[in-house]
Amino acid sequence: MPSLKEQNQLITTEAAMIHPQLDFRTPKKVGFGAVGGGSSHYFWVLEILQELTGRGHEATLFTRSDSLRFANDYQGIQTHSVGGDFNFVASQDNATVKVHMQHRPPNPDRFIRRVMPSLLSNYSDEYLEFERTIKNNKMDIMLCDIFALACIDAATKANIPLITTSTMTYSQDSRPSYISNVIPSFNNPTIETMTLWERFQYLFYRYYIPFRIHQVGLPSHDFQKQRGIPLTATLDSVHTQHAMKLINNMFGLEAARPMGPLVQLVGPILRHQYFELTPDMMTFLDAHDRVAYIAFGQHAVPTEEDTTFLVTALYYLLEQGYLDGILWASGKHHPIPHFPSSGNTTKDILVTGWAPQFAILQHPSTGLFVTHGGAGSVHEGLFNKVPLFVYPFFGDQPLTARLVRQLQLGDYIDTSGMQYTDAVLTQLIERMQAVLTDHSIHKAVLHYGNAVQVRSLHAVHRGADLVEEAIFGAIDGTLPHLADVGDRLGWFKKYNIDLLMVVLVGFGVLWWIQRKLSGMVRVTRKMKTI
Repeated sequence: MPSLKEQNQLITTEAAMIHPQLDFRTPKKVGFGAVGGGSSHYFWVLEILQELTGRGHEATLFTRSDSLRFANDYQGIQTHSVGGDFNFVASQDNATVKVHMQHRPPNPDRFIRRVMPSLLSNYSDEYLEFERTIKNNKMDIMLCDIFALACIDAATKANIPLITTSTMTYSQDSRPSYISNVIPSFNNPTIETMTLWERFQYLFYRYYIPFRIHQVGLPSHDFQKQRGIPLTATLDSVHTQHAMKLINNMFGLEAARPMGPLVQLVGPILRHQYFELTPDMMTFLDAHDRVAYIAFGQHAVPTEEDTTFLVTALYYLLEQGYLDGILWASGKHHPIPHFPSSGNTTKDILVTGWAPQFAILQHPSTGLFVTHGGAGSVHEGLFNKVPLFVYPFFGDQPLTARLVRQLQLGDYIDTSGMQYTDAVLTQLIERMQAVLTDHSIHKAVLHYGNAVQVRSLHAVHRGADLVEEAIFGAIDGTLPHLADVGDRLGWFKKYNIDLLMVVLVGFGVLWWIQRKLSGMVRVTRKMKTI
């Protein structure tokens, strides 16, 4: 007669195994709304949408006509023009945004009076288009870019799940008191390196900007009042408080800190394929060992002074032997860099128009990436373990530049209110030289690059999983299982103020009793002496 233990082992051995069965998935309609920006606003979300189409869902990109091209390589994704013809950043008549995108110190008044009105100039028409699109296409969920405020409001009004997309955190649930990521940023990712005066300014403008916007009024406000929509005061819309936020980034390039359960760092998400090197570029890179690659993305436009400064610094490093090659990708509207034609270095300089950036960064000869600090460029550089030198222009680029330096992934130069003096040029050369020669930087880039590659392995799948979680886990357009418990608590209870008050009152009562008893003892002693 086998023992009970032997019987259990026999049953376990002979029992058939089963696998968990999924029954949640049914085909859904997923929309992504955007109003502009560079490729970093589009490609990573399109990668997620492509994965969702492979899972049986229907995905559509809704954006300005000139930005529909971003979906050309994604055959499973449908496209639909919403909001007009022009990307709000690329619009030829949008001088306000173009001025803002140069090296300007943080200016809340410019943000209030010029940038936000420019962003919302087409709000009412865009809102109505999104409203009709969501209703007529029976969308089950909308992903909306951080700048697509009409998309956010229309999705909320339609009572469907909403996900906002961005390459940086910006919402209140990602912002402990020591994080300074309010848009417009004050060029510091945290208060760690801010002076007392800078911290005061940041705290003041954090509340002043929405107050002032309500006073000044935006093009969207009258329409929003008519429709019963909360008035837009910042990019952190009231409607995003209960929405999931997908962020194409990771800690390091985001200051590490606790964040709310609705904030999901899914990055870095890279494209599934990139263009290979042209024969000329392959020949150039193969013939060199220490090449600096310079590129500033689609919307950052260096001035003539910027270009001359960088040419001077890079040519000096080339002549001194810190570099043996320079590959400069000059944008369509960028000043053409002119290097000295004398000497023996002409063959070591290649200036081109369009360039296959990822392939250049992947080549082992690329030893320095001079970049504007856009999210996509930074991710591609670090994935390929190339040290960075950030020459920031606008938006989140100054924040990224400072985080790059803090993590020793490279360095940057402060371009806010840039002065093109000999002293600044010397600083530029010294910092670039340090990035090329500092072993601690190369070590940090190697290890952080490993982390970037690991994070990117399943980033697209993770992003698609979160979208499906929002689709199938939502109740009346919200995600109650991701609601922060603290949101249901009163301020006193949330921060234990009531408990602290009870303790203080208790100590006060004990102190009062002790004083009374001491007084009674003194009186008794006096009476005895009498």
